[in-house]
Amino acid sequence: MARRHGYSVRELKSGRWQVLLRDPETGRYFGAGSYADPKQAEVEGQRAAAEQAGGTWLDPRRGEVSLSDYMAGWLAARKATGQHGDRYASEAARMARLHVLPTLGPRLLVELRPPVIRAWYDALVARRVAAAGTPGLVPAKSYRLLSAVLNTAAHDELIRANPCTIPGAGVERSDERPLVEPDRIGDMVEALPERWQAMALTAAWCGLRFGELVGLQRRHVDLLHGTLSVERPVAEVEGRLVAKAPKSRAGRRKVTAPGPLVPVLEAHLARFGEPGPDGYVFVGPLGGMPRRSNWSTMWRKASAEAGLDGVTLHDLRHASGTMWAQLGATAREIQHRLGHGSPAAAHRYQHAAERRDRELADRLGALMDATSIAQPSRKKPQPGAGTGG
Repeated sequence: MARRHGYSVRELKSGRWQVLLRDPETGRYFGAGSYADPKQAEVEGQRAAAEQAGGTWLDPRRGEVSLSDYMAGWLAARKATGQHGDRYASEAARMARLHVLPTLGPRLLVELRPPVIRAWYDALVARRVAAAGTPGLVPAKSYRLLSAVLNTAAHDELIRANPCTIPGAGVERSDERPLVEPDRIGDMVEALPERWQAMALTAAWCGLRFGELVGLQRRHVDLLHGTLSVERPVAEVEGRLVAKAPKSRAGRRKVTAPGPLVPVLEAHLARFGEPGPDGYVFVGPLGGMPRRSNWSTMWRKASAEAGLDGVTLHDLRHASGTMWAQLGATAREIQHRLGHGSPAAAHRYQHAAERRDRELADRLGALMDATSIAQPSRKKPQPGAGTGG
């Protein structure tokens, strides 16, 4: 084993080459990683020794904690400090348990290098494609969660840098959702039981989310001024329905209902709403709040009956945002109405409106082509013909 200034490199029985660094406090040497290529080991040793001399060295032993242990503490801290709401905390814990920790959990943080992360991600994508024919959203969400955890580890100086470096891996690429035309909204609503028709109409014309609709109480509905106040959406967390403040300030908002929707809500409250200011607006026949699972079963049956297979309640919210954009609303106005924390989603609705405008223009062009009046006359002018005189 040849010793250099501040480090040494030795060959292990496995054939790999180990870097040994000198601890500046004790003077003893300790293992700081092994490499298949002796030249790479030399480079890493030189880099570490130079960082020690320059005061920027990060002791790799700080990262000798398993991802499983570190991630458990990270998730608990985010939930305790309110950085993760109940619903996302439950979802993040589930993603970690099912998609991240089975492969990477036993690994030490210091062992999580870009090739390890890439192998895990590629295998996750391959499994999802084999199971469903498409990656779906799981790989992107799982990668984004892991990247956030390791970004904190880098800030805590447990690792040198975040090893999640795959371009675009955390970007969700959802399939294009169907755009529900305004005249089809009525078909969808009529296929629903009467008790739930006002809820679907409110999603379509006010753009509220499922949890926001379920959380509406009588005191949130101002029939005189035609407004709905979104204050305490309901989320399902580990089987329990929990009402709490929106996860962002943008989510807490007042939405103006279109005039024709107000009498619909008034009639609904008279027949189906719970009594009292804290009574819930949308409840089942026995007074229970709707759950996503029960709602989805009923909705799928109604959408099939209406000839709108695959359309979801959330698609009605998308329809609301798109119609708002088509009417000329600015990105900020769409952002406020739909309760988005950033204008990025609002821009998507504007782009959807532009695509719809292009489709309508193309249809108009086809109509023009089919009519003789669309084409200017190509007859040659007769000799001596003029415009006046």
